[in-house]
Amino acid sequence: MLRSRRRSTSALWALCFACSPLVVGCASKITAPPAPPVAVRLGDAAFEAGDYERAIRDYRLYLSDVDRGEFTARAFYKAALASYRLEDYAGTLATLDELALRYPGGNWVQVDALRGDALRELGRPQDAVLAWDAAWRNANDIERPKIRARIAGVIAGLDYAALRELRGDVRSRGVRSLVGN
Repeated sequence: MLRSRRRSTSALWALCFACSPLVVGCASKITAPPAPPVAVRLGDAAFEAGDYERAIRDYRLYLSDVDRGEFTARAFYKAALASYRLEDYAGTLATLDELALRYPGGNWVQVDALRGDALRELGRPQDAVLAWDAAWRNANDIERPKIRARIAGVIAGLDYAALRELRGDVRSRGVRSLVGN
């Protein structure tokens, strides 16, 4: 009895070892995302170092070669953010417009929030609120307080007529409550 039990156990282990390559081969493999292209990596390094002009040049180098790659939207956003940090608000908006042309229908909270920030800096508070309203629609509960603070800061300086006009244009309920029903 003991001998047949050992044989069964040995046979079971042999079967497990024989099948293990098959099981491992069937398992889904996790692969790391591809590394960004050199121009994007150089742009990221320049951005982190605060060399925003160089970052923009490097991101633009990548964008001139790739129409819609895995890093295209990110390169546009980082180039726009670098322009914003250089206080080139018109350049920020131009870059965000290029992003919108390349990705029509793209909805990104950070992009809309940055657009609103640039519009605010250009003295266009109502347009800024509308951009933040677009951001609000795609934002989560962590992002909304930041957007709320931006909107509250701008609407505090608007007169009654501007607020009334804005109320008709705002689409999201949360922003509408800030502007006033």
